[in-house]
Amino acid sequence: MKIDLAQQVADAEKLLASLRDLDGTEVEDDAHGRAPREHRAGLALRLQLLAHGADTIRVALVGANLALRENQARGAAPAPETTRLFSPFG
Repeated sequence: MKIDLAQQVADAEKLLASLRDLDGTEVEDDAHGRAPREHRAGLALRLQLLAHGADTIRVALVGANLALRENQARGAAPAPETTRLFSPFG
């Protein structure tokens, strides 16, 4: 069995780039009005989506680990096919 993690690596790099973009972002906690409220809501949504993407990458990696363990437990010879994992970033 060949594990193809290229998509997870690419997704993790996109996630890291997005996190770097957000790092140091100023948030006006005490500002009132529509614009500051929309800014905070947009940041919260973006962080939630990034967290979901990170969770999806983690689940794909855990799935690959479990597949390897199952093959080892059965004593199966490595399969020639490539195992591709799901990508949350398309």
